[in-house]
Amino acid sequence: TATALDYITARLEGEDGVTARTVKNDLTAWSKVMDHAVTRRMVEANPLRLLPRGDYLGRDEAALNPPTDEEVASMVAEVAAWNATMANLFVWLRETGMRLGEALHLQRADIHPGGSRATLRHGVKGNRRSGRKTRVIALGRAADLLPTLRQEGRLFGDLPLNLSLIHI
Repeated sequence: TATALDYITARLEGEDGVTARTVKNDLTAWSKVMDHAVTRRMVEANPLRLLPRGDYLGRDEAALNPPTDEEVASMVAEVAAWNATMANLFVWLRETGMRLGEALHLQRADIHPGGSRATLRHGVKGNRRSGRKTRVIALGRAADLLPTLRQEGRLFGDLPLNLSLIHI
């Protein structure tokens, strides 16, 4: 798995024209997941809290300390014991870089034939006004999860569209 800096660079240089604001939103989502991991004592501290909030981009690479694969696997295993669909969602978000709203709205029909890409139509930032904005995302290793997810309707249909409705 790439480091956070590699992720930022790849997202900014990618074909889909991602803005720095989008990357900041992604890192904020990661930070929220890490806050949960700290609360559950899966990790000692949230490494993303150490990053300056004003500007995540263009900072010293040494300031980034993303969780190791082992730490992520431990957190996903604990979440899976509570809710398998939520654990799949965590893995999906990590592997695709999708925003939470995009993943929760993703329909089986949005997956391209062959399962390597998805066209996001719902939950796409800035789509509420026109309804026409889409994003095509490569699924990468997240495609391995497709057989375990819903075969019709929303892929994560077992979860509410607003995760704040879940009580932990």
